[in-house]
Amino acid sequence: MEQLNEVRRPLDDAIYVQVNERLEGIYCCLERCLIQSALVLLFSAIDSMAWLNMPAVQEDVKGKDFTLWVDHYMVNPEYHIRKLIEITGNAELEVLKLSCSANDLYSARCGIVHSWTA
Repeated sequence: MEQLNEVRRPLDDAIYVQVNERLEGIYCCLERCLIQSALVLLFSAIDSMAWLNMPAVQEDVKGKDFTLWVDHYMVNPEYHIRKLIEITGNAELEVLKLSCSANDLYSARCGIVHSWTA
């Protein structure tokens, strides 16, 4: 198990760095009221997470991968919140639910990313 952790650690660190960099870009855009740019970065980050979550035999992320990831981690995050509470011991974490569906978010993503509309 320790050998697996040694192999996994650099990959986890690289992913962590990339996610943090993307989040920093989103925060910078929001601080400067660059809302569309922040949304492009946000949707790109979700695409990246969906890519990490897709089957190994699949080469490209598809709309279904995006919506599956959003459903699992954003629309129904209760399981992950419970795990975070277990890991951190912070019982004050609350579950925030989206007020839209994964398909709604994917439609907004396509509009913003491809034609600058929502």
